[in-house]
Amino acid sequence: MEINLSKIADAARFQQQELQILLKKVIAANAKEFDQIILPIAKDISTAIDCRLCANCCKVLEAGISPDELIKLAHLKGLPPEDFANSEVSTEENTKIQYLSKKPCIFLSSNLCTIYTSRPNACISFPDLERPLVKYRI
Repeated sequence: MEINLSKIADAARFQQQELQILLKKVIAANAKEFDQIILPIAKDISTAIDCRLCANCCKVLEAGISPDELIKLAHLKGLPPEDFANSEVSTEENTKIQYLSKKPCIFLSSNLCTIYTSRPNACISFPDLERPLVKYRI
């Protein structure tokens, strides 16, 4: 697996249209159906990832959050939970799972998590691809 970010970026530019289509499909996918695709190959993927190299997941994907985490994150942002939920959180219709909806993540700065010690469990366990509802942990 390639880990040189310059080479990955070059390959991504070359395949940008295909990658955009894939990303749209991931974002639009029902979380449980997505699991049926990823779980069988998760271990191979997990062992090949070093997420400390780029923070791209924090830039393009959404982290799932629990109701308790929503309250904690709202406090860290200095907002009432309802205001935070209205401005920063979306809910998947089929599963009712809540997730941070802005990209890049509102807590990412210069490829670093500004709330690292208080980040959501989805971020703590990343890349944790081997449990159900993986869509919200990538």
